[in-house]
Amino acid sequence: MGQKSAKTAALWLLSIKNYSKKELFQKLKKKKFSEVEIQEALEKCASWGFLNDEQEASSRLKRLKQKGYGPHLVKLKMKEAGLEFAADLSIEEEKQIIQALLEKSSWKRKTTQQKIAALQRRGFRGETIFSFFRGINF
Repeated sequence: MGQKSAKTAALWLLSIKNYSKKELFQKLKKKKFSEVEIQEALEKCASWGFLNDEQEASSRLKRLKQKGYGPHLVKLKMKEAGLEFAADLSIEEEKQIIQALLEKSSWKRKTTQQKIAALQRRGFRGETIFSFFRGINF
């Protein structure tokens, strides 16, 4: 019954949200399933096509870029999820994300210093931030 329960729990979790194998393993571990049961459930879910780390990495990368995160924060979040992240954001991609953020009304009220600090907290490289602001006339 435990094995069936681990598979059922995994399928239920995956029906709500996509997870990486590492994240799903951790969720099932919190539910007190044995590692053997969890591994079997993960293998079954992967064989059914419900668990695919490559697809999840691709869609997660796209979501993180849309949320306005820089390369440092993207790498951190991907690593936490146990997902491979081979490609780095180009400087042009970073600048496009920064531009999109700065066009939002909540960012327009901020001073230049506040914008720079907020972009650094979002994981953007300092050299990209400063080269972006050097190219803008205030």
